[in-house]
Amino acid sequence: MKKFRKIISCISVLAMCVTMGSFTDMSIRNVSAISEDSLSTGENDSKLEDYCEQVVELVNKERAKQGLTKLTYNEALKKASAKRATELVEYYSHDRPDKRNCVTILGEYGISTMKHAENIATTYPHGVNPPENVVNGWLNSSGHRANILNPDYKNIGVGIAYYNGGYYWVQIFSSDIILSDDVTWGLDNNGTLTVDGTGDMPDKLSLFSLRDNVRKAVIGENMKSMNCYDLSMCKNLSEITVLNPECQINNSGYNIKADTIYGYAGSPAQTYAKDKNKTFVTISGNPNQTTTTDRNIIYGDADGDGKVSIADAVLIMQYIINHDDFYISEECLYSADVVNTGDGLTTMDALAIQLIDINLLSIEDFPITSEKLQEIIT
Repeated sequence: MKKFRKIISCISVLAMCVTMGSFTDMSIRNVSAISEDSLSTGENDSKLEDYCEQVVELVNKERAKQGLTKLTYNEALKKASAKRATELVEYYSHDRPDKRNCVTILGEYGISTMKHAENIATTYPHGVNPPENVVNGWLNSSGHRANILNPDYKNIGVGIAYYNGGYYWVQIFSSDIILSDDVTWGLDNNGTLTVDGTGDMPDKLSLFSLRDNVRKAVIGENMKSMNCYDLSMCKNLSEITVLNPECQINNSGYNIKADTIYGYAGSPAQTYAKDKNKTFVTISGNPNQTTTTDRNIIYGDADGDGKVSIADAVLIMQYIINHDDFYISEECLYSADVVNTGDGLTTMDALAIQLIDINLLSIEDFPITSEKLQEIIT
């Protein structure tokens, strides 16, 4: 009973002190997984590369007949096409082997474009030139021909894989390309869009119709910026997590549909959430800070004066009520988060610090779990 009165006294003291392209349908054929080393059996790499270049020449020759500009053989699209060709051997479809849409290959190579299409085919040698064989096949198919002769496209990539006597072909077309060497993106089958890297997020990702599939977005811990333009068109986006506390918010005039933003206290993400009247959930800790073993941290020292006292508990309560008026540095936020709830600073942190004053806890007990704190106060 005496301990309970002490705890009630602590809470009372705190109370008195305180006032976030289009695609052509193809048949699907499963092929057992193979190693990359076996893909070119019977064909050397230089020959396959020559075939890819011949396909580009044949495509541009046909476009010239129609008065269309030549397509540029783009290196990034070439790499993406080569990856897709190996995937076709395993799973012949416009979907990838993991069942994601083929457009996601662009994100893996940092490709952003407004328009995109993919042609695929598999052929077997029958005494004719393989590039001519596949291009003629595409041109005799209305959907594939439309992609080849689309005046909006300016770039092309071609990939080929040779396996078990057959060729697996991929063409990827795109309009203007914005290429990022330091940012990639991916969309998993659960609708989580992950943008990662060390640069700025492009204003237009190659999401196309996949925008409606985006449910959550995660902006990586080393990203310099998040761009609101493309995210604002993801109508089913419910939440965004920004893992870099220094990540800037570009095109913030666009209102993202997400109701909840997860991020770090004092970050640009928190400012954006406030400006757009969104729920902001604070992420505990700071990935850009050194670990506790690398620095002389004093858990509970919210005001940075080198000691732990009731003043730290009061500052935490003031920050919780109105953190716009009460600033706590990132270093001190880390120190003040003494109860591992995963929710950032809470009244539990303030209470735990105050319990030191009545000798129910000591600084050596920090950080402490919420379960352990409950045991002490009950």
